[in-house]
Amino acid sequence: MARSIATSTLALTQCAHFDFESNEYKALFARANASAFQRPEWLTAFYRHLLDKRRAEPVVIVGRLAATGVLAMVLPLLRRKICDAVTTEYAFLEVTDYACPVVDERVVIALQQSTQLPRLFLEAVGDTDILAIEPVRQQDVAIWQTLTGMPAQELDYGAHAVEFGRPFDTWRSSNLGRHRRHDLDSRRKQLSQKGALELRVVPADDVCRVLRSARQFRIGRFPGDPIQQGEVFDFYCEVASRGAVSGAARTYELCCGDNSVAIIFGLVDGRRYCGLVLGCDYENYAKYSPGLLIFDLAMEHWAASGGEVFDLTVGDEPYKNVFRSKRSPMYRLFSTIQSSKCAMHLSAARSGETE
Repeated sequence: MARSIATSTLALTQCAHFDFESNEYKALFARANASAFQRPEWLTAFYRHLLDKRRAEPVVIVGRLAATGVLAMVLPLLRRKICDAVTTEYAFLEVTDYACPVVDERVVIALQQSTQLPRLFLEAVGDTDILAIEPVRQQDVAIWQTLTGMPAQELDYGAHAVEFGRPFDTWRSSNLGRHRRHDLDSRRKQLSQKGALELRVVPADDVCRVLRSARQFRIGRFPGDPIQQGEVFDFYCEVASRGAVSGAARTYELCCGDNSVAIIFGLVDGRRYCGLVLGCDYENYAKYSPGLLIFDLAMEHWAASGGEVFDLTVGDEPYKNVFRSKRSPMYRLFSTIQSSKCAMHLSAARSGETE
């Protein structure tokens, strides 16, 4: 049953089903300082594909202006039982890199002045033992604390992004340095001798085939790799194919002749590209550093398209240092509400449950 709690600014409602494709949500998203991971396409596909195998149920907190009913806030959450403890979490499940509340920027100041908001948020959430919000960018910690009243803990990994300078060629020469630039250019030249090199933006009708190749390339390389799970692969296919049409996602494929060498799937967030899935044919092309090559070429293409930031998203993998990415800390908000039972196991159990 939905419950409403009125504040002087908002009426908060918990609902199990929310239409992220509605015009009012699209309008709210346009007024909010959220990320590509809160786009209608992403959240619609997330709730459609990923909850059943985790035995989770959707919990969406909706905030409307009390005076007019205008949608002003949406918090996409989910609920599941882990070790007999009821947990309420952000819609993360190891695929959402940036957990952002979708809040109309016009009401943020009013929310910050409400001392009752955390209590009313918990009442809207309802019965739960544990609340966990992650992964949260540093810039979003304050608004999450305003909404939840929960403490923030820095995670043991960060997010990495590369900001381009202009003109791109001059920036690339300076950013990579002579040795790394020469190495990448040499590997590109050597690979081109095996067949014509082409970096292509994959059209919607070919996205699933290309992602299937990326999935195959990744087998055995990453423990617990989400894309190897059928429901996650279907989720990525929907987001990538729909995004190829709307412009909300872009998939790059580096081909050598008729062969696929490397693939990147990511989201478009204005002038920021958020790379999510990398798949490379290391069996046949390892000596050419296909991962570094496709990133180098995709950055050049993104910059030529007007892009300003190539976001390598979360994780401290060494390859990100090649491009001198800027590291930003990531945070988690966590609280035991009614019981601490099994809270210590949440971090280990929260990802990829497919019972």
